[in-house]
Amino acid sequence: MRILTILLISFLISCSNEISFEQNKSTLDQTTLSKVLADFHIMEVHINQLEMNLATNKDSLNVFKEMIFLKHNVSEEDFNQSLDYYSNFPNNYHQLYLQVKENLLAIELTLRDSNDIEMNSDSLMTINKKRIFNE
Repeated sequence: MRILTILLISFLISCSNEISFEQNKSTLDQTTLSKVLADFHIMEVHINQLEMNLATNKDSLNVFKEMIFLKHNVSEEDFNQSLDYYSNFPNNYHQLYLQVKENLLAIELTLRDSNDIEMNSDSLMTINKKRIFNE
């Protein structure tokens, strides 16, 4: 009976050792990671607007990625490690993407409404790219 009690207590203790999320285990902090992800989403929209074929324009995609990493002073390896770490914790991943959404909304609010600017779309696109990638 004593052995059964010890086994039961050991089992309960082992089940209660849930791995907890620790921000400092991620290579990048949540704020930086959310800003990088927001820029990646903007890049995706830009690529879709240009109707680029990613299979034939891998070099362009790599240039855009490098621009984002340089802007935030982040390496691709650190970015991938942090994203992998967050993906193991769904609640924290959700919080991360709420911050990404807030960043995107803030960027949207800083850009002028294209109806207010009397320019052709190419000029507007150039201005917006400069504002987004040079912040």
